[in-house]
Amino acid sequence: MEDNVQRIFSILLAVLMFFLLPLYIAFEKKDDISYNLALQITTNFVNSVTEKGYLTYDMYNDFITELTTTGNVYDIKLEYIAKEYNPIIQITGVKDGKSTILEDYEYIFKRDDYNRYITSKEENIFSGVENKENYDSLDARITYKMSEYRYFTDQILSLIDPSDTSLSTFIAENEYENYATHIEDNSKKQNSLPAFPRLYGLADEGLLAMNEGDQFNVIIKNENITIATVLFNTLTFGANSDNTTKVYINYGGTIKNQEYMVRLYGDVDDNGVVNEEDYNLVSDYVNNNGSLILKEKLAADCDRNGVVNDDDLDYIRDLAGI
Repeated sequence: MEDNVQRIFSILLAVLMFFLLPLYIAFEKKDDISYNLALQITTNFVNSVTEKGYLTYDMYNDFITELTTTGNVYDIKLEYIAKEYNPIIQITGVKDGKSTILEDYEYIFKRDDYNRYITSKEENIFSGVENKENYDSLDARITYKMSEYRYFTDQILSLIDPSDTSLSTFIAENEYENYATHIEDNSKKQNSLPAFPRLYGLADEGLLAMNEGDQFNVIIKNENITIATVLFNTLTFGANSDNTTKVYINYGGTIKNQEYMVRLYGDVDDNGVVNEEDYNLVSDYVNNNGSLILKEKLAADCDRNGVVNDDDLDYIRDLAGI
């Protein structure tokens, strides 16, 4: 009886040693190759975004396609951290030669009071400051504060997906409307507005336009259970069955460039002037007789509403004097 048990045990051990274990090692090596390939693909993708300063739907799709070559299915998370430096009006009080910050106001809300204080020393800007009588003197000055805005996978994909224009159009309209209302002369508008809103999209070519110093991060994690994991759990009788992650990559970088940036709106061919050639290029595009590359579309979208149309064509006609 003992001999039979020993034989069975020997057979099982032989199967483990000469079949399952080498098989596990082979598939574990395959997982290592998949990890290294996924790391290279993710690194190249993030580096491309940080070097260009933008993300398009085609770039994202190419990234997904390349990841499929690793043989795994991934959960992919994107994160964009936009940094903004916004002007604020800082109220300081001086007491016994020591300066103390009393209030911070958003510049847009106290702009008129600040201008009157600078030009004629009107002190309306100090009206909301508490305990101002405790200070020898008050002063107002313009400074800047940095804010961070975080955007995640769903928001980013909604923006860059050409089939979903609702988010890009909403953002473009609302980002610019407040800045544009006080500018009556349309010819000055393009120099008075920021180059791009925080998020911006074209209807037929989604774009996440980033600024230098922003952060872009990608996290990928395999969702499928690899054969090596199944074999390992078999060999260890499920000792590590709760952990099925073989590929986990968290990689990000700082935006270094802004290749998308337009020097002059309406200057589609980027030669420094808005002329009839630019009008003809946009006219052909609007009438479906021609095509534009990404940067040309950005230059042609003069009102920054996410669509290159007849309104932009009229704008370029006026600038070109046609």
